Amino acid sequence: MVRPMRRLGGQLWVYAAALALLAAAGILHRGSPVSDADLPPPAPSAALETAPPCASFVPDLATLSPAVGPVDLRVAATLIESGDRLYEERDLAWGNLYEAIMVWRAAAEEAAGLDPRPPLLYLALERILKAEEEFCERFRFHRSSAEVAFAAGDLERALYHAQVVLESIPEPFDARYQWAKAMQLKSRPAGEE
Repeated sequence: MVRPMRRLGGQLWVYAAALALLAAAGILHRGSPVSDADLPPPAPSAALETAPPCASFVPDLATLSPAVGPVDLRVAATLIESGDRLYEERDLAWGNLYEAIMVWRAAAEEAAGLDPRPPLLYLALERILKAEEEFCERFRFHRSSAEVAFAAGDLERALYHAQVVLESIPEPFDARYQWAKAMQLKSRPAGEE
């Protein structure tokens, strides 16, 4: 008759058995560290080398061209309010975040014509930076999700993520838009072209 082990003793036995199995499988290594020669060479990633950058939307203050005509801070303030509204509604439509950035950029260009530069200009630039960071994070998420789904053969999911990027960036000359268009074409089933 086998006696049942005490609870603590049973847990230790399971732990010891797991360590023995890991050591036997070569997963648990207690000797010298593995040399670089033993490691497989890293696979080249063409996707990372050709991935479109997440371009900056922030205008350079030195090259920021002022709006043509008389400068009115009320127009810049109205544009900032419109950008704020679009930013608040960024989860309602994919393109709202991009549009908010473009509207704030127009506000910055409107306010750039004044000397000294008004605080409204810096407010617009600050909002562009914040939204740009979020935009790039979203783009990178959808790009990597589409690439992983495509590599796994899940064409429907890859197509979805490419479509999100296309709806987020309405500018066809943007490198990210072009990447999404190419991914969309690769992900479509052969009969849908």
